[in-house]
Amino acid sequence: MDGSSLSNLLHKRGVNIRYIGEVAKLADKDDPRLQALRELAVQEMICRGFKHVANRQLRGVPHPFAPACISHLLNCLLGSDLNPTPEPSIDSPVKALYPDSDFGFEAATPGSIRAEVAVEVKIRYRYDIENALQPLSKHQQILRSVALKLGLQLRAKDYSFTKGTASKETPGSGSGSEGNSSASENPHPKTNGHANGVGKGRKKKKLAGRQTQQQASSPQAPTTFSPDDFFNVVPVVKEASPRVSSRFPMYHSLLTDLRAEFTSRRSVGGRTHFPRSGPATDRSRPLARVIDPL
Repeated sequence: MDGSSLSNLLHKRGVNIRYIGEVAKLADKDDPRLQALRELAVQEMICRGFKHVANRQLRGVPHPFAPACISHLLNCLLGSDLNPTPEPSIDSPVKALYPDSDFGFEAATPGSIRAEVAVEVKIRYRYDIENALQPLSKHQQILRSVALKLGLQLRAKDYSFTKGTASKETPGSGSGSEGNSSASENPHPKTNGHANGVGKGRKKKKLAGRQTQQQASSPQAPTTFSPDDFFNVVPVVKEASPRVSSRFPMYHSLLTDLRAEFTSRRSVGGRTHFPRSGPATDRSRPLARVIDPL
């Protein structure tokens, strides 16, 4: 069961989601099943509180900087174990084109984001969540819930939330070495007395040298999320149309009653006679013209 399943279960039982804090308080007992319910309720409150914090930060951010804002906020919430002091990735020349925009998310830190989430949870659900924010364990479940609530489309990859998982992931350098060895072993083929591909090889070497210089000039601490991991932010539309689970049995029951009512009336000369209390035009009409309602 996840947060959305818990919300649907509460709504099905007639319990509003604002009472999820009371559910977490009542489930704080020694029973393992109740402890699992409490952890799930706390996780849902964290996701909902972060949703309001992120919406408030995104409200004044220009569209080109939305991925940078979301990545920095998620690094503060979920990636603090990997990098305790994450920094937002912002292009300064592009930022200068938006002098009137609000870039307040640059000052966000893991401590400030946790404090804002705790305030949101305290106001909306009347639950003290400060102690539960520090040791976050189910990072992927929280990320999935936040993405569904904010409408985030992320890159499908394994995200590193702790230093242990980040140390296991090493960049694959085997393909590059194999390519260089094969290029050195096989000479460039000659056609019409000219060697092809020499110029392309030089251009590739120049580009590789520039990339290594840029990486050496601007070393950054590893972070869990980057702006390139977010493809889009889609609108989340909530449907309010009522759903009646017994609509089909009621329809079929009504249809059966109408058919029985029409067939039980006396039919004379292919016409069905109705009571005289109705309009004069409805006293008799062909039975073949009577169709099923709806």
